[in-house]
Amino acid sequence: MGTNFRAVSLSAALVLLLVGCGRGPSGDELVSQTKRTLSEASPGCMIDVAFNGVGEGDADNAYAAIRLETGPAGGRRSKDVEVLVSNWKSGRWEIQQDDATRLVNAANKLCRN
Repeated sequence: MGTNFRAVSLSAALVLLLVGCGRGPSGDELVSQTKRTLSEASPGCMIDVAFNGVGEGDADNAYAAIRLETGPAGGRRSKDVEVLVSNWKSGRWEIQQDDATRLVNAANKLCRN
């Protein structure tokens, strides 16, 4: 019981830290960046992008979940990709290059299957 309470307390403190130390990454920002990254890479099919929330983080870095989807309505295929976003380079939240590459690779794989 104490461990669960501690985990909840730490999670709440983390959320407060992200909010208190500056605004955290927004879903709109990350969806826009992902769409731009994928359009530049031309994965070979239409990919829909959704933001699934922010996980661990601090004032400079956070992990965000991005969902990539493709295919017809009755048979959609999807892939969830966790990406590191940072605001330490430009003062705005940006998906890190290695994780942008992972997004492109996941999109390419979705298009091939």
